[in-house]
Amino acid sequence: LAQIIAARRRDGAAPLTFAMVYPYSCHNYQLRYWLASGGIDPDQDVNLIVIPPPQMEAQLAAGRIDGFCVGEPWNGTARANGHGRILIRGNEIWNNAPEKVFAVRADWAARHPVTHQALLRALLQAARWLEQPGNDARGAEIIAAPAYLGLSPDLLQPLLAGATGHCFHRYAANFPWQSHAIWLLTQMYRWRQLTEPLNLRETAARVFRGDEYRRAATALQLPCPAQDLKDEGGHDSPWVPDTQAPTLQLGPDRFMDGRRFNPRACIDYLYGFELAHTGPPRALMEACNTTTAT
Repeated sequence: LAQIIAARRRDGAAPLTFAMVYPYSCHNYQLRYWLASGGIDPDQDVNLIVIPPPQMEAQLAAGRIDGFCVGEPWNGTARANGHGRILIRGNEIWNNAPEKVFAVRADWAARHPVTHQALLRALLQAARWLEQPGNDARGAEIIAAPAYLGLSPDLLQPLLAGATGHCFHRYAANFPWQSHAIWLLTQMYRWRQLTEPLNLRETAARVFRGDEYRRAATALQLPCPAQDLKDEGGHDSPWVPDTQAPTLQLGPDRFMDGRRFNPRACIDYLYGFELAHTGPPRALMEACNTTTAT
């Protein structure tokens, strides 16, 4: 792809256009990570635009975009209908990376703690049910309905059965790791979406509430992580942290380029990329991150 982009530049052709679902989405950061790993500057070498997921395939088929990064099933429909092919999957860019979230306003959660916990328990129960053997067909029927995705259940069932590496419950898939939040913040800085210095650990702790998850999981007698941070990128297979009971396994977490992320050394990580448009001077970020949340 880098060679094609260079050839198009020499020929005076317009930059290739790639779509993602939202500028502050995991898909945006995955797409940028993938491009940058090949030496492609996502802000200068290509044109990145936002398109709602259900419209991706039609825009690709019409030739208005050259590719896109989106969650299933919209890449699968493009391939099934002959409008595109899948170059790389999200779990190949960063295995068991975060994607979808359930988020509420802090003031709403404070006013409705019982409802908040009930919603969390319902989500955990639904995720656990979906991974139980034999439930993938029924799950596909439910979300394939016209009120939801309006697609064939046959297209969705392999996704729910884990054929593409999706995790809904195992490996503590729904736990809000603060280390994930810190990684996302590093990417926001990397691409100048954030320009003012922040304490990354304290910011992550305010938003990614492992304590709320643990309350819901404990009520359901589900094992849950004992810590809020974990290193990323060092595991090819399921593993158990030293501080965790062996009843809870975590999933493989390799990055496509072999890089590792230590959330306790996030400033080194942030300023370690060759291809980046990082905003604040390193000294300001280091000064802002000398204290961390407990």
